[in-house]
Amino acid sequence: MKQQDFKHLVQERNDMKIILEFPKKPKNEENIIREVKNLLTSILQENLTSIF
Repeated sequence: MKQQDFKHLVQERNDMKIILEFPKKPKNEENIIREVKNLLTSILQENLTSIF
């Protein structure tokens, strides 16, 4: 199996660390962006629900 190179995006805030890996040459970039937005939206909703 061929190993693919990835770009890494790391964000740290308030004792929380988020690491995202993206293929350097994605085949379908729009799908990746949509999936990441959905994931981050879900995480935000879960955190807001636990706060309120």
